[in-house]
Amino acid sequence: MKVMLIGKTGSGKTTLIQRLNNQKLEYKKTQMVSYEGQIIDTPGEYVENKSYYRALNVISIDVDIVVLVQASN
Repeated sequence: MKVMLIGKTGSGKTTLIQRLNNQKLEYKKTQMVSYEGQIIDTPGEYVENKSYYRALNVISIDVDIVVLVQASN
């Protein structure tokens, strides 16, 4: 099952992926779409700017689940 995470900058998408993959937790700003196995990590700007919505549509074409990540604070 392929999953795509979307959400605003700083919401914890990359941290969640690091935790799910048992990786060392370290902050790094996602500059471009990254593929971590079956999980796709998207930059926060893709949700924050309407001009990137088409890119999200293209990326999600073969995704089974789109997960909206929202910061808990």
